[in-house]
Order: sequence, then structure tokens, then C-alpha cells
Amino acid sequence: MSTEEFAISHHHLQAAHHWMNRVCGPHELFQRSRSPVAFRHEAVRFPGFGTVIGRIGYGTAVTIGVQRDAPFKVFSLSLPQAGEQILQLRGERHVSTPQRGVIISPSAEQALEMTAQCEKLQVVIPQAAVARVAEELLGPARGREVALAPGMDLRDPAVSAWWQMINQTFTGWGRTSPLWHLPGLAADFERTLIKGLLMAQPGSCADRLSDTLGGRLPASMQRVEQFLALRLRETIDLAQLEAVAGVSRQKLYDTFHALYGCTPLGYVKRRRLEGVRRALEAGLRPGETVSTLALHWGFNHLSRFSRDYAEAFGELPSHTAARARHQPS
Repeated sequence: MSTEEFAISHHHLQAAHHWMNRVCGPHELFQRSRSPVAFRHEAVRFPGFGTVIGRIGYGTAVTIGVQRDAPFKVFSLSLPQAGEQILQLRGERHVSTPQRGVIISPSAEQALEMTAQCEKLQVVIPQAAVARVAEELLGPARGREVALAPGMDLRDPAVSAWWQMINQTFTGWGRTSPLWHLPGLAADFERTLIKGLLMAQPGSCADRLSDTLGGRLPASMQRVEQFLALRLRETIDLAQLEAVAGVSRQKLYDTFHALYGCTPLGYVKRRRLEGVRRALEAGLRPGETVSTLALHWGFNHLSRFSRDYAEAFGELPSHTAARARHQPS
């Protein structure tokens, strides 16, 4: 399983619309000027979550519309490199220039007007991928969808750095693409990209992530996280975690429930399951099986592992492995 590169150009609006429906999901596309369509989309799709990074322009003034009830299940982030665009959302206008990006989010009626001169970087991230990474970092969302503010202000150093990472990844693709074919590396990059977005961009996760990951974890939990980073695949019991944290067992339980919504050993199991899933999504190595991978991550009861995996991710580990195996290489 590897990255997919494409460079698409069209001179008919309908063809451009059809292609972008495949990339982003169902949306409307209207031409607002008589200048000829000169659509071009150069991009790369990463294999883990299906994140797409690229550059896009239509060569004519267009409006992209998303209806609230449309199955638009991605976050589409864009930053003009030339020209401008305006996002109309809930009665507000968000002007987008090379110093301010915008986000089209799922589950909202909105319209994005692009000028004929607008050429922009675009990142398309599946909603399910954003939700999964948020859950890995913060625990179950309990029915709450991840929300991101529609405007991305590059005067914020973290937002600016995020877009610099996107630009450097895309413009330097020809030099660095062999790196992304190494096992698991592309999936790790996607997670880093999404984690950076959740931390940098105002929204429903930023403050909690800043508290959890920005050095404001209780000292006891920082010690536990350091311990797990080194020994997650080894046998771990509650007494070890209690000793590492240096707090009472009840305090340990209370802290884990407050931060992660689960017990200490439940958190260990979740981290291990996530480790197995990342490895399966990256593709099994020669001679490796789902069973050997599970054992490697500390799951000694394979039937229980399969049951826990299915409960966590909605599919059996063998199905994840099969999907990765059938991805185009």
C-alpha cells in the first residue's frame, strides 16, 4: 500500500465537478464568469486515512456549494497562493487570502466563492480520520463531532507552521516521495498532520489537547506516559502504573477517568489496539500475520483480542489487513 499521485486537467466544468466529487464527496459547482474553464488539480493521496494534499485552480470564477444534508464527510482546508476566495457560512463571510485559509466542514450548509485568479493549496481529510485521531488523543467523544473554526489565521504561528508543512510536503514531493513508501511512515505523517491541525486550529479539541499534550498533564501522568512510551508492548499491571505515578490507586483511577474516560488498564489496551491498527493499515510485512502482530503488542488471548479490536474499530483485524492488502500500490 503506497501513496497515489495524480495531475488532472479539464476544460469542461462538468468534468471538473465529477473529479472533485470523487475527491471531496458530493457538492455543487457553479461557474460565475464567462472566462473559459482551465481546471487543474495536482495532488497526492496518502494511503492510511486517504488524506489528499495538492494544488487546485479552476481558471474561472466558481462557487462551490455544500448542502447540510449532503453526505460531505471531509474537512476541506484551502489556502490561496494567488487570488482570493470567500466562504459563506451561517450568515458570515470569511475572506480567504494568502494570509488566511478557510475550512469547509461536514454537516453545514455553506458556499465557497473562488475568483478566476484563485490558485490554492488544498488538504482534504476524511471526517472519520479526524474523529479517530481526536479519540486516540482524548478518549471517546461520546457523540460529539469534532468542530473546527472556519477561518485559519496565518498570523498565528502554529497555523502558519501547519500550512508551511503542507506546502513543503507538496512542493518537495519529487525529492521526498521515496520516503513515504517506507512501511508505516505515510500513516504516521497523516496522524501528525491531523494532530497538528487539532492543536493549532481553534475548535472543539484545541484547548483540551493543549492541556493534555502541552506539558500541563499532572506530573504523575507525565511519568505514566513516559513509562508507556517505553514499555507499552510489555506486560503491564496496575501495581506498576500506581508505582510509576506515585499516587494512590483511587487517585490513579480518578485521573485516568478525567483525562481519558477509562480505567488505567483500559487505556493501556486502547493504546495497544491503536498500535496494532496502525501496523495493519501500513500493511503486514513478509512473514507477519495478524496473530503474530497481536502477540507482539502484548495480546496473548487472540480471540479476546479480535473481539476487543472489533468493538473498538467496527471491523475485525483481518478485515483491516485485507483492505490494506488490496489498496493500489
